[in-house]
Amino acid sequence: VGSSPEELPPVSQQLCAELLWFVPPTSRRVTIECGTAHVGGALVGLSEVQAGQIVRVEISLESPLVLEPSAKTALGKLVVKSEGRIIGIGSVR
Repeated sequence: VGSSPEELPPVSQQLCAELLWFVPPTSRRVTIECGTAHVGGALVGLSEVQAGQIVRVEISLESPLVLEPSAKTALGKLVVKSEGRIIGIGSVR
């Protein structure tokens, strides 16, 4: 991660992301890939979405994850999977 010891990127078990859905989620349970990390999580308060829709969503993570909100690095980008299939992509807000 390209940061100094004085300004380390945040580590969190909650994140807000803006996601483009390829396939609507069929479950609240998802896997998040961010950088090289793979973390289980749950979609919080997400209403019905359709394929091709861009939606801001809260995600509760099972373990802490290093994030760089609004960054153009791998730590600011997400892949959302369900049952091993990519269902959405987006960026941390």
